[in-house]
Amino acid sequence: MESGRTIRPQSWNRYAYVLNNPLRLIDPTGLMDEDEQEKKKKEQPPPPPTPANVVIEVGKLKTYNGEPRVFPDDSSDPDEKLYGIGRINTIKVVDNDGKPIDPSSGVTIEEKVELQSAEPKDAAKIGSKNANDKPLPLEEGGVRYDTVGILTPDPGTNKLLKELPSFTVVDKQTLTVKTADGTPVLRVVNTITYTNTDVKYDVGKVEVIKPKKP
Repeated sequence: MESGRTIRPQSWNRYAYVLNNPLRLIDPTGLMDEDEQEKKKKEQPPPPPTPANVVIEVGKLKTYNGEPRVFPDDSSDPDEKLYGIGRINTIKVVDNDGKPIDPSSGVTIEEKVELQSAEPKDAAKIGSKNANDKPLPLEEGGVRYDTVGILTPDPGTNKLLKELPSFTVVDKQTLTVKTADGTPVLRVVNTITYTNTDVKYDVGKVEVIKPKKP
């Protein structure tokens, strides 16, 4: 009678098979009822956390005079030589508890940049370009680093910025967070403003994208 349990009186009934619930339970050993469905649930890995928010840390404005970009994780390309002005922003995707989404989750970030205005009009070519034409995976810590600015390998860039007539270029940057299957779940629209001496980055409000009705 080792299978008898005081909390389940039916388990003492030797004529009852799996507590009179054969549609749900099984008894492969003849000694103890088992919930096969519950067993499968325990064996299955937990679902990956759902992206719940995008946190953007705006980097400091820096003037480059032939040095490489140094990202917040201290990585850099020693062969890179840039001139001009720019910022390196940190874009972090987190879950409901504020914890970074693991890169193994397959979550990606897609960027789209659109010109909003340019004064004078021929300054439009100064704005940002799309950094990618496809979603980019997250890096360690659930982040992507985003460079915004007027940066080129031309040593004359800084001199040109000083000599150019005053200009203002405004871009709209749309960042879309997608799950591993490509479903968009979060969106944030930021504004980038370029002038001769500054690159201003205004962070927009994060929008939760509701799933489309079938």
